[in-house]
Amino acid sequence: MRETSEENENQVNKKIELMIKVIIRTDTYLNYANTKSTILLSLASAIIAAIAVNFDKITSFVVVGSDKCFLSFLLGLALCFLIVSVFFSLKGITPFIKVSESVNTFSFVDIVKGYDSLADYKKEFCTVGDSSFLNQLISLNHNLSKALLSKYENQIIAIKCIEVATGVICFSIYIIFLSNL
Repeated sequence: MRETSEENENQVNKKIELMIKVIIRTDTYLNYANTKSTILLSLASAIIAAIAVNFDKITSFVVVGSDKCFLSFLLGLALCFLIVSVFFSLKGITPFIKVSESVNTFSFVDIVKGYDSLADYKKEFCTVGDSSFLNQLISLNHNLSKALLSKYENQIIAIKCIEVATGVICFSIYIIFLSNL
């Protein structure tokens, strides 16, 4: 009977080690996601600034009034898509502070929202068994994974908006080219 208990404890400890590695990996992906969102934010902001600062210069390449009006519309449309991209990029770097489905002693959000005092938190942390420890790590990884998925979903929207804005800008360049033939 003792061997079975030791084997079970070894299995739980191996699962704990594995879950810690998975959490580290997920946390690394979260850091990468924040970096990607920051890059998307910078790119969209730079293009917005370039269009805004050079708007008169860009529209001056077209002399026909109706072409100038259409070009202005296209640039405005590109700006709208870029602003939406900025919005979703910001959502992608916004901290994820939702409480886990089951309170755990590892998530800073759960620690603050789930324990009334340091003494309560310390007591829970010091008395938790290996099986409960594993379940808390699983809960933490689940919450981190939800955060990561949310960031990626926001990035996809931001990227799509930049792609559409790029297409509109390319079409605007084509309009300028045709207008000057």
